[in-house]
Order: sequence, then C-alpha cells, then structure tokens
Amino acid sequence: MKCSVIITSKNRPELAEAAINSVLDQTIEADEIIFINDNSTIDYDNIEITYGNYIIYIKTTSNLGGAGARNLGASLANNDVLMFLDDDDLWERNKIETQLSYLKAHSECQVVFTGRKIVNISDRSNIIRETKHRNIYSNQNILIFMLNFVGVTSGVAINRNFFNSIGGFDESLPCRQDYDLWIRACINGCNAAWDGTHSVIYTLHGSQGNQISNKGHLQEKALNILLSKYEREIKSLSNWNRRKCMAEKYFSVAKAYRNESFLKRFYFALKSFHAEPKLKTIILAIVPRKVLQWIGL
Repeated sequence: MKCSVIITSKNRPELAEAAINSVLDQTIEADEIIFINDNSTIDYDNIEITYGNYIIYIKTTSNLGGAGARNLGASLANNDVLMFLDDDDLWERNKIETQLSYLKAHSECQVVFTGRKIVNISDRSNIIRETKHRNIYSNQNILIFMLNFVGVTSGVAINRNFFNSIGGFDESLPCRQDYDLWIRACINGCNAAWDGTHSVIYTLHGSQGNQISNKGHLQEKALNILLSKYEREIKSLSNWNRRKCMAEKYFSVAKAYRNESFLKRFYFALKSFHAEPKLKTIILAIVPRKVLQWIGL
C-alpha cells in the first residue's frame, strides 16, 4: 500500500517549509509528495529549489482555494491512499506509518483519522490541549451530522478510489469542505476509524485573521449551503438528533465569529443553546475573546 501526500499552500512559505519537513521526517517515507502553490503572490523559490528533489511542485495560474487545490493534487496522485496537509499544520513522525498500518490491517476501512494537538501560532511547541476521540463502528451516517468526529483534513488518510467516487471536495463551499466530504463519505457507506494517536499539530491563528475557520461570515454562508444540501438527510433524523445537529452547526458559526462580531457570536451561541443547552455554549456566548483564545475555545 502506497500513499500520496498533498500539501496545499498560499502566501505562507515559511509555514509551508515546516509542513514539508514534518513529512520528510516521517518514520517511513511518503511515496509521493505533491505540493500545490495556490497562485501565491509571495516568493516560493526557496521551497522549489530546496525541496525540488523530494516534491512534485505545482504553482497554479489562478486562485483555486483550498478545496480546488486539494482536488488538483488528488487528480495528480498515483497511489492507493491520499493524505492531505495544510501548510500551517505539522505531522508527528509516525503519522504515515500508523495510518498505513491501520488501513492494511482493516481492509473494510476507507478512512482513518488521527487526533490533534492544538497549538497557537505564537508558540507551536506548547500544546494547549488534545482533541478527544473514540472509535465509532455503527451509525456513522447519522452521527456525522451531530459531530464532525473525523476532524480536519490534515489528519485523514483516505482511499483514493473512494475519494474519487464521492466527488472529492466541494469547491462551491467557502469553508467546511472537509466536513462536507466526511458527510458524503459516511452517507455513502464509509467506514471511518480513529488510529488511536494524536499525530497532527493543529495551529490556531487567534485574531490574526489567517484561518478560514475564524471567519464567521464564511462559516455562516457555508452553514446555509450545508443545510440546503443535506435538507432531506437532516429532516430524516430523530427530533433529538436533529436538535444536536443544529446545535453543532450554530456553535461552529458562533465560534468563528469570535474575532468579527460579538453580537453575531452571541446570536448563534444562543441558537445553539436553544437547540441543545450546554455549559460551553454559555461560555462561548459571554466570555471575552482573549479568554476564549487562552482556554482554546
């Protein structure tokens, strides 16, 4: 079993270099590293020259966006398994080995995901917290609507044929393209499993505005698209599961509005709390932004 690693980057060559190094430092080598420079306006010559013997370097002539860049990388891949890495994330040394070993041992599994070690861009050596996971073997087609248990793109290994069969990333979405892909995977019979580790170092950018997940207006737009796209599936959920589904969606939008609008943050947090009352939703609604950033919420 061989893997293709697809790294996407735009205007962040220093971060991209660290991401590449984390792939090259793996306990087993990637069979192929495809690097997509998404029409950056900043010089990437150092990466192209320094890593030219290790990566397939592609610079696009137009802005594809994260989903388009990943789809381009996937279309160029030659191996059984696809792994994606965002330029601001890093991998622990055993990420490839652990996930390929899991897929080899579980032929029924099309997707394997890892946990995240959350860090801040100002100090990526300091782990704020680790995400919590458990293996879920049934009803994934229902649970995925209440919880993105698969996680972020940088943590996943996916069978290339299965990825292609469900259409890859939806380029019409302004964000949450990864979550949308996991939804389509699960409703199309995917078996997804946690690899038992936390092999992604996931970077928070705080108030710097460099992270799509921190842009509330884009999250709100994506929410409306997802609710329309999966209206039938959401309506078919039980009343309790539907409430949990909407609570998760509103919470994500409220969280994204931390740096943009207190009123919008409060509004969507209130909608989330109304759907499913939780203490963390109250905290998100009223606690000052700097405190939320400090506690990693």
